[in-house]
Amino acid sequence: MFDLDTLYGMNERASRQAVVERKDPADKPLLQLADKLRSRRPPSIRTLLSLIEDNRNYGEFIKLLDEFLPERKQEIMKLTGPQQQIAKFASYFEDRYFPLPWNFKEDDDQSYYDLVHSLPLIPLGFGYQDYDNLVADGYPGFQLMTFFFRQPYDDAGARVALGEACADHVPVELLKRLPDNGFTTEEMHRLLDGTRYKALAMWGDAINLSTGNDLLDTDEEMMSNSVLPEWTKENVAHFTREWQKAEKYQQETDALSDKFEKQPVAFFKKVMDYIDKRMEELDGRNADYKS
Repeated sequence: MFDLDTLYGMNERASRQAVVERKDPADKPLLQLADKLRSRRPPSIRTLLSLIEDNRNYGEFIKLLDEFLPERKQEIMKLTGPQQQIAKFASYFEDRYFPLPWNFKEDDDQSYYDLVHSLPLIPLGFGYQDYDNLVADGYPGFQLMTFFFRQPYDDAGARVALGEACADHVPVELLKRLPDNGFTTEEMHRLLDGTRYKALAMWGDAINLSTGNDLLDTDEEMMSNSVLPEWTKENVAHFTREWQKAEKYQQETDALSDKFEKQPVAFFKKVMDYIDKRMEELDGRNADYKS
C-alpha cells in the first residue's frame, strides 16, 4: 500500500525519467492516480496510524471510566475534548481514591495517552532537594525537627547550614545539647516510641525515606526514574490505602512542627529535657539488667 507522500516521490522520479525518455508523464497510470490523490488530499499512512493510536487510547480511557467512575461516565463524556474530560476524571477520581498529579486537572495539553499508559502517582518523599529547600527557606518547626537527626545524605555542610538556620529561632547553646551529628532514627525510636513525642521519631523516618509507606518513601527523582504501576483495581486499592496512611502520618508530624514553630525555644527545651530524662531512664535500666 502506498500513501500520498510515497506516490508523490514516485511521481517525481517518473517525471524525471519521462524527460530522459522524452515521454509524456501523463501516460503513466500511476501518475494519473497521484494526480487524483493530490486533488482529494487523503491522509498519509502516518496520520492514519496516529488516529488509530489515539482511538486506542480513547478506548482505554473509556475502560477507566467503566472501571473506576461508572456513574460519572455520561457526565464526563459530554464534555468537549480530552483535556476537559481528563480534568473532570481526575477531580472525581481524587474524591473517591487519591489525588493524581496536578497537571491532569490544570494542564491544557494532556492527552488520553498521558493518563492511560500508567497509573499516575504523586511522590511524597523528602528528597535531597527538599532538604536543601528546607535549609534555605523552610518552616522553622520542620527545620528544628530535622536538626535532631543526622543528615540523611552524609553532607556535613548541609547540616551546618541547617544549624545556622535553626539558630535564628533557638539559641546556639540549646542546639548544642544535641549530639554533634544528631541522633540516628533508631536512637530516636528507642527514646520516643510510645511517648507523646513519637512524631519526632516518625519525622526522622520521613526524612530518611524509611516510613514503610510507598508514597512517603519515594521522592520526585526516584519517581521519575521508576516504571509506574499499571491501572488495575488492585493497584488503585493499594495506593488509595497508602495515600490515606500517608495523610495520617503527615498530620502527626505537621502537628508537632506547629508546636515547635509556636514556641521554638520553650518547646525545643521541653523536648530536649524529655529526651535527656529518657536516656537516663533507659541507661539505668540497662545498668540494672547487666548487674
